[in-house]
Amino acid sequence: RRHPRARIPTMPADADTLRFEPWQSAVDPGFWAELARRKLDNAGLSEDPWLITALYTPAQNAVVSSPCQLDARAFGTGDESELAARARDVAASGRLEMPGTLVNVNTLERFRAFDRGTLMSNAAKRLAEDIRSGRADSDAALLTPFIALTYADLKKWSFYYWFAFPALKLDVPAKVISCGPLAEHVELGAIADEISRGCEAMLRRDAGDPARAWWIVDDATGTCEPPSIASVRTRDPSTWTLAFVDPCASGGHPGWALRNVLSWLAVRTTRETETAGETAGAAGAPRRVRVLAVRKLAGRV
Repeated sequence: RRHPRARIPTMPADADTLRFEPWQSAVDPGFWAELARRKLDNAGLSEDPWLITALYTPAQNAVVSSPCQLDARAFGTGDESELAARARDVAASGRLEMPGTLVNVNTLERFRAFDRGTLMSNAAKRLAEDIRSGRADSDAALLTPFIALTYADLKKWSFYYWFAFPALKLDVPAKVISCGPLAEHVELGAIADEISRGCEAMLRRDAGDPARAWWIVDDATGTCEPPSIASVRTRDPSTWTLAFVDPCASGGHPGWALRNVLSWLAVRTTRETETAGETAGAAGAPRRVRVLAVRKLAGRV
């Protein structure tokens, strides 16, 4: 006998491709002073990469997006009490950490001629492996990596830098079905206050908590919960919303931070729509996911 065909969701013909605002960068003078000290005291002529950490916040201005910020504490050194104080400050201020790789070269010519393509390619491979291996399941910061290539001319006290923010590209670009403020949403508008309070609580979690970068919102109650593979694989996607900390101020599209979260969803989750009696092919159907860009304007999420 013939088996019933699975219903494959379709995308509106006029749906726009989802665009992302690229990261902006902001480097505090204290970062350059610390870099100079480390080059003189420790690194010398070595060009070995260093692991550093940047910070970002949800958008706090209706016009200006929040940048990827580097300061003197980016190198993550200090005694136990200093590191604990930094973690408390990060959590209290609602900022999130971004893991990065710093390569400091010795000459301006080397800086200009550096093979940035290889640097980006290697970073993209690490990102893809972090997602495939499951490491990003428990460490959401791995989805917001960055690279900093620098040259420090200590004689002239001049500093040159180049930033890159690796991202994976979906095989099929994401499309926007609709976009608008949470309070005006047909289904979620009635519980917008509950969702806002839940998101505020998630932002106040400990600095190292992976759920501070993105989380799941229950569409029925507005409660927020940490993301998990089991949750997004087994729950009906029409019953939950993906909330992420968005540094972008634009009302028309999200920031770059969402790109790799969507790639994580595409790679690490599957919709188990194929059951006995259904035809193959439904697994390749387009998925729909509701996304909430969490921003903080006038001190309120």
